[in-house]
Amino acid sequence: MKKLVLFLILACSILYVSAEELIDGSPIRFSLLKALDYQLNLTTGTSIGRLYVGVEYLVNKNELLNTDYYSFFLNKNAYLEKVQLNGVETRYNVTTNLHPKHFIPELPQPELLDGSLPVNCYSFDAAIFENLPEQIRVSLEYWLPLPAYQTGLDGRESISLGTLPFFYPRNLSESSQINVNLITTFTHGVDTAINTSDTGGIRNIQARIIDIPKEEINFYIHKLN
Repeated sequence: MKKLVLFLILACSILYVSAEELIDGSPIRFSLLKALDYQLNLTTGTSIGRLYVGVEYLVNKNELLNTDYYSFFLNKNAYLEKVQLNGVETRYNVTTNLHPKHFIPELPQPELLDGSLPVNCYSFDAAIFENLPEQIRVSLEYWLPLPAYQTGLDGRESISLGTLPFFYPRNLSESSQINVNLITTFTHGVDTAINTSDTGGIRNIQARIIDIPKEEINFYIHKLN
């Protein structure tokens, strides 16, 4: 029994990997695990101040660069509950002391590494991908502190997800489409909703966001009068 417990602890552990001073000429290289389409499931827990997030996106293995780690960036306050590749819990690293030149191609937003934004770099060992099929489904589940309501110029109180840096693992180099499924209360709405349906006091909203690198994401959840 003790051996089993030890195995589970090791299997589920999060490693902190430092790439300090491994820049030009280093044998260790990273590349971004990105997509052009993301499925984003959001649930607002306004009573407890939490935003619950589920992210899913597909990558093709034959499009991945030949590097040592595949990485994504996510808000540092995200409390990760599940990290899966093709539905299987997968070990990952929180990578620190990185330089933009550790990435191939060079990281287009170097400020993500200098501590000016509250983000972490999460990395998978490339060896994990060797036995996976050609199409890889990346799935994340986590929660974040819900941004406070702010009053806009129109007088409405709103939650702006754009004020929460990297509330999902953004594509840093290409514009991408985010297909949003938001579960909230019937007292909230989204101006850009494609479809809205209510069941009891629960409101389900579908929306779509075009995410452009280096631009703030404009997605507001309005409090209705």
